[in-house]
Amino acid sequence: MRRPPAGRPLPAVSAFGVQEKAMSDATLPSVAGLRTLVIGALEESGRVAPVAEIKARVERLGGFTSEQLARVHGAGPGSELHYRIRWALVDLRRSGTIVRRAPRVWALAADANPSQEA
Repeated sequence: MRRPPAGRPLPAVSAFGVQEKAMSDATLPSVAGLRTLVIGALEESGRVAPVAEIKARVERLGGFTSEQLARVHGAGPGSELHYRIRWALVDLRRSGTIVRRAPRVWALAADANPSQEA
């Protein structure tokens, strides 16, 4: 295990396993790192949520700094965080973890069709 240079503390890890960064560090978690936050956001919102709500909850759960939230993706106009959240949604859909309920509305797969009994 690598140790930080002398005098530098280890970075903290949030409840969702995302490494917390210093306030001046604008780096963001990878798409893989955001998947856990997206699942947490869906669970917190009752297992079904529109994309806008998922993004807002991920921002809150991740404890991102204003610098991280303001980071623009490419030429803009969207943020890098929202871009990565959209890719995390795609990855989760491909793995079968979430399903699309309606346009821009996602649900955890176990809750995809609650009217249908197993």
